[in-house]
Amino acid sequence: MNEHPTSKVFLTRAEVQALGITGSNVTWLRREQRGLMPRRVRIGGTRVCWDRAEILQWIEDRRAERARHVYADYA
Repeated sequence: MNEHPTSKVFLTRAEVQALGITGSNVTWLRREQRGLMPRRVRIGGTRVCWDRAEILQWIEDRRAERARHVYADYA
């Protein structure tokens, strides 16, 4: 077999959006530039995708961040 241990699975914009990550292209670009979101991978011309493992880790990091965030107590 010719399997590569470093093989990556990439997600299209539609697949990333299906995971619940929304926003305009400009919003995504700004988040990427600020390091708030995994950077896209250009696969040819104007076609881009995202590393699946990075996106899933980013989602988990947001969940962990939410668990640590302290909101103001409302009584």
